[in-house]
Amino acid sequence: MKKITTAKRITAVLLALVLCFSLTATAFAAEMSLNNAENGNHGVTFCEINSETGEVLGENGSIMPREMQYLTGMEDFTFDMDQSRSFTVTPNKGWNLKIIISLPTNGVTVTVKKQGSLFNTTKLTIPTGGTTHYDLVNNCNGGAYVVTVSGTGARVIMQLVQTQYA
Repeated sequence: MKKITTAKRITAVLLALVLCFSLTATAFAAEMSLNNAENGNHGVTFCEINSETGEVLGENGSIMPREMQYLTGMEDFTFDMDQSRSFTVTPNKGWNLKIIISLPTNGVTVTVKKQGSLFNTTKLTIPTGGTTHYDLVNNCNGGAYVVTVSGTGARVIMQLVQTQYA
């Protein structure tokens, strides 16, 4: 009888170890996505915008299958000193809030806060570069969001949009 309980204990310990190793193997084998590894922007999706048509392009230049609606007009402004500019938008429930932005001079910081909230939903530092497309909030709840763009000596060309799916 004593041999059976000892065998059960050893089997239980071995099964527990197998379970622990099987759960950790996935975490070690998982690769960080290319966007997050190179740019350090967690959860941010990058793609290209056709400057002539305004269409969102995929990795191979194909048009991405999404419905896009504009929440603001095309904004073009310049920050002289340390300044900011805020926009209040209300994306549809279940849609994604995104920004199309071009920064020919200096980079800017973009913060998104649910209207009435004390804490930021998203905060991004966007470097100087060509026209890019960033996800700000996915699966919006139909409430209003305040998007603030701040910078020093930066010319900003931007537009806030909502998409039905990423």
